Amino acid sequence: MFDSYTSDGINQFYFCLKNGFENLQPQQGENCPLDEYGLSMIAVSVDSDGALNTCTCRWNHENGGNDSIMDTKEISQVIGQNFYDVFKPNNHFDESIEKAISLIAYGEDPEDIFDDWNEDNISGGHVFSFHDKWNILSPKLEIMSDEWFDMCVPNNSNNGDFVAVVLKDNVFYYLYPDGTLKPCQHR
Repeated sequence: MFDSYTSDGINQFYFCLKNGFENLQPQQGENCPLDEYGLSMIAVSVDSDGALNTCTCRWNHENGGNDSIMDTKEISQVIGQNFYDVFKPNNHFDESIEKAISLIAYGEDPEDIFDDWNEDNISGGHVFSFHDKWNILSPKLEIMSDEWFDMCVPNNSNNGDFVAVVLKDNVFYYLYPDGTLKPCQHR
């Protein structure tokens, strides 16, 4: 489950423990699941941009708990600090991409960093996957799109001005050199 909540290490997980949490018994109190027991242990995950991904309390999914038990304002009130000052994103993803680009710039192979790497330079760049998401590294060694895709098929035929067909949220798109996406038309 940890890998699922963290998207295989891209998202960051935090656990907030109230002093003496280990001495509290699991008894439902007023405002359960956000009672004294529930708030004695909070699990928060943030995505790679630092946005709240999930928040559970000690009751987890029992007694009305869920993965969205509190929003950033409520979490800030409970911990007495600004959410964004405390819960920082994991920069492992950005550091790995930067390292791979550096390797490529020096003519080295980044295959130990990427899950899959197309060594053949297509007209639009190199197709690669990282943590099961796909993108294209442009000839200028820049990530072509801010979006990440479930699938990426390069346009090796030079048929059209798009560089790849990509799949995102069960919709196929043409990816153009400037990073724009246009839905594929069914014929």
